[in-house]
Amino acid sequence: MSDGDTGHADKKRNEYAPGHVIVDKYRVVCKKGRGVYGTVYSVQDVNDESKTYAIKVIHRDAFLQQRAKQEVEIHKFVQGTGVEGIVRFIDDFTDEHGVYHVLLESLDVDLLHATQVCMRKRINREIINDHLMGVSLNVTRQIAKQLLTTMDHFATHGIVHGDLKPENIMLVNRKKTDIKVIDLGLSFCDTKSSHSFRTTNADLLYTQSRFYRAPEVLLELHPYTTQIDMWSIACILVEIHTGSPLFVGESEFYQFQQIIQLCGMPPTNMLENSSKKLKFFNKSKDAYVSKQPNTDIVECKTVEQVQNALMRVVFSSNSREHTQFSNLLAHLLRYDPRERWTAKQALEHVFLVDGC
Repeated sequence: MSDGDTGHADKKRNEYAPGHVIVDKYRVVCKKGRGVYGTVYSVQDVNDESKTYAIKVIHRDAFLQQRAKQEVEIHKFVQGTGVEGIVRFIDDFTDEHGVYHVLLESLDVDLLHATQVCMRKRINREIINDHLMGVSLNVTRQIAKQLLTTMDHFATHGIVHGDLKPENIMLVNRKKTDIKVIDLGLSFCDTKSSHSFRTTNADLLYTQSRFYRAPEVLLELHPYTTQIDMWSIACILVEIHTGSPLFVGESEFYQFQQIIQLCGMPPTNMLENSSKKLKFFNKSKDAYVSKQPNTDIVECKTVEQVQNALMRVVFSSNSREHTQFSNLLAHLLRYDPRERWTAKQALEHVFLVDGC
């Protein structure tokens, strides 16, 4: 069938219009999103329209296609370990034009859009709370437990997701709270692992989206570990509950300034070991100070201090549940990844255990 029969394909950009049929098997329904590596479409089986999938069409670039194939190798490995919390890989293939495709199970909606829908419903019902416009604390807890369980599985096998954010966490069904993690395009292996596929993040375009980027990534303190995902999880949980990102820097510099406002100054040893420290800080005698004018110099805050700041500034609540939630987050927002809680530790926190 030609492209003009039921749809059109822009072969140069790998853009497909609704109705286009891919390798005589999958009919394009609509475009779902576009990322660094390619474009994702919702497709139907041409012989059975009840069967729907998501298909990632990789940009026609040798570097990106090679990265995508490494992503598939990691996906196959993780899926083979029996983890249930990631999108199911089905197939990959290259079409007659040399374009690489990855076929995945179809999921409903990502957490960013689900949170935005929740916010609109609250506004329509005139339930306005400037601090808590996202999903309920109970739903946040359910999502946290699933996400941490999945990341504990990743960590056990030495896999760093590398780009956790609300857009990369999908609700299986928007009427329920079951989630799955998607997009392993920036995933890599912890240096302690012995996997044969991608072992560092050196050949990746970047590590973590800015709003969810861990301090050690901002400071380029290699090697990165699975602990960078824990920082992202804390940021995600705040965002889906409040409806707003925790840190919203328009650049890496301003991102770090917002982190300092909540967490205080980074430990001196982290700054001493960073080649990027002078991008964010000046050194005055034996101490580092922020380059941001009028920034109060605050030592690295304790868990209790970060917890109190979250309760006062972010949640404006001192309820028992918000106290527990803030304590969990404070343990995940430690500057030093060695002090930051692992997924396994977080799963034992009272906020998650008592809410069972």
